Amino acid sequence: LARFFADDYVDHAHREIRQGGAGDRENMLAAFAAVGAAFPDTHHIIHDLIAEGDRVVARVSAAGVHAGSLDGEEPSGRRIHNDAIVVYRLENGRIAERWSRERESILEQIGAVRCPR
Repeated sequence: LARFFADDYVDHAHREIRQGGAGDRENMLAAFAAVGAAFPDTHHIIHDLIAEGDRVVARVSAAGVHAGSLDGEEPSGRRIHNDAIVVYRLENGRIAERWSRERESILEQIGAVRCPR
């Protein structure tokens, strides 16, 4: 996975919630590993993929069962579903930046937080 991301990658979508406030490559790789361990049966679907210039936009969904700990939350056994629109900026064939808007918080769906509506 690391080979697809630029060394100076910036994740604008999760910069505020990552430990230490960093939306960098190392934190992104750690987050992917943590979510993969917490939801080992996750299934991803790319519904739309649109590219123009150095930008790629994806409309994606993911579903899986919370079977491992995540951010200190023990496995809930809850099935989650998440829809997102993700924008990537490519540079030299690698992902340099990422922006995302998710429909529902994974942490809310496993009962770890309650998001105001």
